[in-house]
Amino acid sequence: MHDLVHCNQREHWTLLGNLKTTVEGLVSINHPNVWSKYGGLERLCRDMHSILYHGLILDKVHCQKTDYWQFVKDVRWLSPHAARHVDKFIHLHENGQQNPERSRERTVAELWLQHSLQFHCLSAQLKPLLENKPYIRKFYTDSAFLLSDAHVTVMLQCLEAVEQNNPRLLAQIDASI
Repeated sequence: MHDLVHCNQREHWTLLGNLKTTVEGLVSINHPNVWSKYGGLERLCRDMHSILYHGLILDKVHCQKTDYWQFVKDVRWLSPHAARHVDKFIHLHENGQQNPERSRERTVAELWLQHSLQFHCLSAQLKPLLENKPYIRKFYTDSAFLLSDAHVTVMLQCLEAVEQNNPRLLAQIDASI
């Protein structure tokens, strides 16, 4: 059991370390457009996708991980003011954008994630979801990154640093974490 907890913590630190490294690279260039660094948006999407995917509960019907869209889309009910960016992607999902012939294309969740990062609104959408532990547990295992308060706090600080293009926010991260 102790080894499993240690392994989960190591996974959390790896995910967080990747995110923090990407964010440091984006906000350290002192450019008014944080996305001016080539590949920055793609790297941040990859890092956040990995975090949002970590610990998802398996779909019992298909014996595979679901994607995090089911978790994200309910922000409409939990925090309607944060939902306008999600609403744009509800239509895509309902019209079957995720059919098998398009398996090589990005999912609705990935499209939403890229849009939310690009328009600097991901943290505002995630906060209401992450404040509700029973809701998170409907979609994630107990060892999921999103159920670790310390890691989630740093993740949100990293996102806010990018959204505000403010490297000083990274300096506020607790170094003991």
